[in-house]
Amino acid sequence: MSSLDLLGDMPKAERVLLKIFLRNTSISKKEFEKIARELPEKKDISTEEIKKALKALLEREWLREDNENYTLLQRKHRGSQKKGF
Repeated sequence: MSSLDLLGDMPKAERVLLKIFLRNTSISKKEFEKIARELPEKKDISTEEIKKALKALLEREWLREDNENYTLLQRKHRGSQKKGF
């Protein structure tokens, strides 16, 4: 069981993309396109699923997109914030 399995109902394609971004938190768009071309054969997901997953991760602000790169955003868990006690 991987830690991404704990995300529950997250679609398979999103989990696959997250694993890629966890290995390399900043990927050029060209490199991502190369990886995405190979994924359907390896992971049994369609190109359309990959596009939807990327869009969903961007909308949820798990990823940031600039002109040339995709970058995984590091977030702190809300429970880890100091409470002021």
